[in-house]
Amino acid sequence: MGIEAFEKRNQLSDLRKKIVKVEKERLRGVKTITLDEVRNKLKRRLR
Repeated sequence: MGIEAFEKRNQLSDLRKKIVKVEKERLRGVKTITLDEVRNKLKRRLR
């Protein structure tokens, strides 16, 4: 396996771990915000 393939595999593994973590939080009812809410907050801060 080449270094690029190894790095890509590690990136995908890290992404899967993050997705599983966030999904567990969502199922527990942890407050989340939508992408639109994030965009609006950033726009307000950058004005």
